[in-house]
Amino acid sequence: MRLNADQKQQRRKILQELYDQGYRYIAANRDNGDLLAGKSVRGRLEQFGVWGLEDPKSFRLARWDRDLFPDIQWEDKYPYFIEDGLI
Repeated sequence: MRLNADQKQQRRKILQELYDQGYRYIAANRDNGDLLAGKSVRGRLEQFGVWGLEDPKSFRLARWDRDLFPDIQWEDKYPYFIEDGLI
C-alpha cells in the first residue's frame, strides 16, 4: 500500500509527536495488529504475541492510524525505529 502526500504528512506528524514524548520504537501485536510505541524494547514475546516494550506507559496508536503504518508487521525482525521515519 502506497501512502499519498497527505497520509505521509500525517504519518510524519505522528512519528514526530511520539519522538518528542520520548518514544523510540513502534511494534505490531501478533493477533490484532495493534501498534504500540515504546521507549525501549526487550524483544518479541512469542508466547503472548506481543513485543516486550520496556515502558510501563507504552502508547497504543489509534486504530485509524494503523493504515498509515502498513509496513509495520508482527513478522518484522525488529520493531520500527521512529527516528528512521524522521530522516
